[in-house]
Amino acid sequence: VAHVLSGATLVRLVVLIVLTAGLCLQAVAGDLAKRGEESDKAVALLDQMRSAMSALPYRGIIAYSRDNQVENIEFVHAVRDGVEHERLVSLNGPMREVIRRGTEVRCYLHDSKTVLVESKTEGRDLFDLPANFDQLRPYYEFILGGRDRIAQRDAQAVAIIAKDDLRYGRRVWVDSESNLPLKVEIIDGSETVVEQMVFSSLDLTTPVSADQLEPASGQGRSDWEKREHISLPIDSLRWTLQAVPAGFQIGSFRQIKNASVGRPVEHLMLSDGLASVSVYFDEVGERLVVGQPSSSGAIHSFSRKIGDFLVTAVGEVPARSVQAIANGIRYRGSPGS
Repeated sequence: VAHVLSGATLVRLVVLIVLTAGLCLQAVAGDLAKRGEESDKAVALLDQMRSAMSALPYRGIIAYSRDNQVENIEFVHAVRDGVEHERLVSLNGPMREVIRRGTEVRCYLHDSKTVLVESKTEGRDLFDLPANFDQLRPYYEFILGGRDRIAQRDAQAVAIIAKDDLRYGRRVWVDSESNLPLKVEIIDGSETVVEQMVFSSLDLTTPVSADQLEPASGQGRSDWEKREHISLPIDSLRWTLQAVPAGFQIGSFRQIKNASVGRPVEHLMLSDGLASVSVYFDEVGERLVVGQPSSSGAIHSFSRKIGDFLVTAVGEVPARSVQAIANGIRYRGSPGS
């Protein structure tokens, strides 16, 4: 039997639908406003963290974990005459030492007696965190987490969640007193930790002496090989990139002088502001051997042959991203290569 709604009933039904829809929209708007406010607070805390990292003197031991292995690193930071100084020393495994003075970075590889010299990318640091977090919003969400205790210090957690599967997110624990990062995790789309750095001890009170910012005795002598990164103009790039994930832009283009192989290698750095990918162009000719894709913690690499060049993309992004970037590279003037 068909039932026909009376005019009054129909009006009440329409009003009910409109009111319900209005309440739903208000709830959604309220939720979005709350999330936006939370995101702003998270970004503000990360900005305070960035300022503290640059301005404060501090030292500590950092445990760096990936692939079920842990490397301990001694870290010292200070500001001298308005210039940032840092020293990092590996405490286990092959001797590695990184000295930064302002924008110049020197990496001393003790076992091979090699010094790598390059300019520091603006805002980047040991924890690989950027100078500007607000610019990351198109590709990452910012969420305030709970409170925790790291290195016997109270900390506030902040999650930086990637909006797609082409980049990794981060979880950062910020010291409630100093605003320094006490722990940083790199996480994949399922929030699995693929890499972690955490202060096992942190000293904010003991003065940092000048000699604690210098390389170990004997390092960088005349018998050491020196590899320098020389900046190149972007318009001299002989390659096109046709499959770069959204948000990634060219950060630098350099030539690496490598005496051990007798030829320079070109290095292109791409970044979305947080994640970064390096692309190396090595003209090896007939000796070219393409290796298999590899990974170590959050770092993935993929190589392919283009003419006489070995092109390798490597970075702290998922494997699909470095593979897409490498496969989308073409030599200018040779679209089929």
